[in-house]
Amino acid sequence: MKKTLFSVFLFLSCLFSANADNYGFVAEYGRLKLVGNQLSSEKGEAVQLKGFNTGVITADDDACIDRSAFKTMKKWGCRSVRLNYSPSTHSNALLEKLKNYIDICAEFGMYAIVDWHVFKENTTPTGVPMDYVKDATDFFGTISAYAKEKGYIHVIYEICNEPEDLEWKYIKEYAGKILPIIEANDPGAIVIVGTSDWSQRLSPVLKDPINAEDYDLGIMYAFHYSACSHLQLLSEIIMTVDRLPIFVSDWSSSDYKYDPDKVCAQESEQLFKYMNGSKTKVSWNYWKWGDEDGIWKNCKDGFNIENLTETGSFIVEHEQFPVDPKWYENFRQTGRLKIVDNKLSTEDGDPIQLKGFNSGVITLDNEECLSKEALQTMKEWGCNSIRLNYSPSTHSMEMLERYKGYIDMCAEVGLYAILDWHVYDETASEYGDPTYYTYDAMEFFTRLSDYVKEKGYMFLIYDVCSDPSGVDWPHIKEYADTILSIIESKDPGAISIVSVPQWSQRIMDPVLEPIDPNRFDLGIMYALHYAACDHMGLFANLKIAADLIPVYVSDWHSSDYVNNPDKICVENSNEFLSYLNGDHNISWNYWAWGGKTGIWKDCGAGFKKDNLTNTGSFILTETEEFDFKDDSPTVVKNVEDNDYVKVVPNPADDAFAVTFKGKANVCIYDAIGQKVFEKDGMDALYVNDVFATGVYSIIVKGEDYVGNVKLIVR
Repeated sequence: MKKTLFSVFLFLSCLFSANADNYGFVAEYGRLKLVGNQLSSEKGEAVQLKGFNTGVITADDDACIDRSAFKTMKKWGCRSVRLNYSPSTHSNALLEKLKNYIDICAEFGMYAIVDWHVFKENTTPTGVPMDYVKDATDFFGTISAYAKEKGYIHVIYEICNEPEDLEWKYIKEYAGKILPIIEANDPGAIVIVGTSDWSQRLSPVLKDPINAEDYDLGIMYAFHYSACSHLQLLSEIIMTVDRLPIFVSDWSSSDYKYDPDKVCAQESEQLFKYMNGSKTKVSWNYWKWGDEDGIWKNCKDGFNIENLTETGSFIVEHEQFPVDPKWYENFRQTGRLKIVDNKLSTEDGDPIQLKGFNSGVITLDNEECLSKEALQTMKEWGCNSIRLNYSPSTHSMEMLERYKGYIDMCAEVGLYAILDWHVYDETASEYGDPTYYTYDAMEFFTRLSDYVKEKGYMFLIYDVCSDPSGVDWPHIKEYADTILSIIESKDPGAISIVSVPQWSQRIMDPVLEPIDPNRFDLGIMYALHYAACDHMGLFANLKIAADLIPVYVSDWHSSDYVNNPDKICVENSNEFLSYLNGDHNISWNYWAWGGKTGIWKDCGAGFKKDNLTNTGSFILTETEEFDFKDDSPTVVKNVEDNDYVKVVPNPADDAFAVTFKGKANVCIYDAIGQKVFEKDGMDALYVNDVFATGVYSIIVKGEDYVGNVKLIVR
């Protein structure tokens, strides 16, 4: 093989090193080469690429092949993506689209296999590569020149996908016209050459291979395989795997028609046996990342486990790809939030503004205000977050189970959930000093962060103490150190909000003495709370603080400091909103969806305009913050003692039955809040356990409701 100019290599190496943080597997392996017949890293170590085919690129394939698709492949650990470009649809517009895909592969550190997808089907009249040689010449000239222009080292070229009914000598003749074009622009690149009979025949190549010494390229040969149809063809790879550089660039666990509901697992394992051989590691790309005959039933339903076809399930299970649960689709575009330049940002680093409501202090009897329907209504109106207010005064295992139910609902609906340890509760909490509740707070955040870790949730934000009073900033910092350490140990990287003294109003305290952001693997923000009728004096401090620290207005309203739902200060509220929504894009949650000081007169009367309090009417109808619709259905009523949840008999002497709607989880708690029973069921559970005499609480978590019933055991 011709030697590549050292200066070119040095240039590419420097360029690559400068951008290594964005290159993933390309950063690890560098510019690929052949060592004997083995695809290898720049350092000469054996490499096995694994990934997917995109399916033929079209003008309208964005549901399957978009940025999130490549991002998901990277998350799964894919090292390569085969970009299938058909001669029959060759156009400048699709060329630009292909270049964009090459760019995205570079960004995510995956090797891009640019496939000239010769295959007789639909609008492609023949499977003869020479019939498209003029377009192929232009195509590979354009793509290799683009790789040169961008300094890319991650592009692999596949010059003819599946030649049909064609002797190897004619494919070799075609290759002789394309290889010099690639070499001229991208010397040293890996090039895959298709083989006879739809890239199934390697034996003719073994007898008459392309002379690798004629080109400064790493020349490999394609083998394609459909497990249910091609078992007999494995002899081709068996006899050549250690004698030719082979790349299985297109294979499926199904048949040659790529039936997505058909899997031949044993025949697939036979292929893996030879691709994963002890002597040679053979790279492969699976057919395909797409719907119809791919791994997804319908790409529009997202890249989640419930949307996998049978062929998709097979490869996911075999390779143990970390496929996302269905709820993740609700957060795929924004992902796990983080702090960038003191601003709340998406996983990709773009600024994001969360907007939503506080729930109001959660109790055992507020199902009318907080149900799945309520959360769906918020989402439909444009909310992307809810702050779930949990009071230390009602802390118990029973309440925690209910709280987890609301977290699960947020996952299903797609709301970022702010887990608020609501130290201030005008109805019950005795003290505003968070250190008074440190032990309970430790238990609360330990159990919740454990639950988040167990479920794999990434949409939770922790608010470690709401509205501290009678305590200075150093003591709050000391308390925060304890709680943040717990959160970090279970949910590293999570956003965590720390409130400031004087009911979360002294926002300048952390400006002067912030928590060291490098001390914790967390995104630390600071809470400002604001009442429009009373706190205009805080506005100036907010404007200073927002330039210096990450601020989250986690509790504000258009009324006074006692949250009078009938009082509004419109001018102050509008000015405040205008600032929050301006250049700083400060996230906020309005007080409150439910409760006596909330936006509804009576949640049971439905989420209607005539049921709004004055503060509710302001935020929903007098601003453009939300897309309020006056036709939302009435929410589920309190489920205690109605058709959703019942206990029979009640009081009970020994055995009893719990009936409920649909599939649900049933937990029973004793008088001190200890869980004494838990079981899942459908429509009903018969309980024959022995309980001591007393009063018990039964929490039933269904798919769209959380119910509470008291049980008396005599």
